Amino acid sequence: MVRKAFCVPALVTSFIAIVLLVLTTVSVPTTYHKSTPFDVVRANNLGGAVDLTSDNRSGMSRLRFGLWGYCSQPVNSDRFSECTNPLDHMYVATFATPGAANESSYKTASVKQGYTRGLVTAAVALVASVIAFILSFIPSLIVELIASFVYLIATLITLAAFIVQIVFFVYVRHEIHDVAENASVYPGPAFYFTLISIPLLFFSALTVCCGYRKGRKDTVTDDTSSKHVLKA
Repeated sequence: MVRKAFCVPALVTSFIAIVLLVLTTVSVPTTYHKSTPFDVVRANNLGGAVDLTSDNRSGMSRLRFGLWGYCSQPVNSDRFSECTNPLDHMYVATFATPGAANESSYKTASVKQGYTRGLVTAAVALVASVIAFILSFIPSLIVELIASFVYLIATLITLAAFIVQIVFFVYVRHEIHDVAENASVYPGPAFYFTLISIPLLFFSALTVCCGYRKGRKDTVTDDTSSKHVLKA
């Protein structure tokens, strides 16, 4: 009865958080080097800014940044066909203003390795959340306590991942505006998925902890009652 009252809500909320973190982890690009809707930062209205990191250096209209790289939509195209290859959690990108006579006259902007390496923290949060979720199924008070602790760790890691994404968003917006003044840069779905996962995981940690305390209290009460019966 205790597990039903406390652990079931924790399992539901943690499952939702895991799904959101999975979608965040499989963000742009996928292993097939394709774009997904679950990017961290988006940039529109690039006006033909050039991707110097790409081999064809085509003009871009839109960009999507994810955990493992980024994808761009070329001008006069209706899909994100240019994605980084291979996948890398410490990817770099260099963009330039459109319409320059030669490469030396480009005004450039760079997305550096130091800002992209931390994005993988969301994947670490996913792993911690899955471990806590599995532990929550084990009918043991000690394991419930451990699960609550792991949920708390997962919450803190997810919070760290969200802070990294905020810094990344601010940095990318500044860099993109250097090469495309009229660009619209804003957070993608994965950014909000990470944010929503924080209270969900914290609720799971709190609920499992309450279940542990209630279960321990019931155990102590049962032991006391048994001793009184034996004495009688």
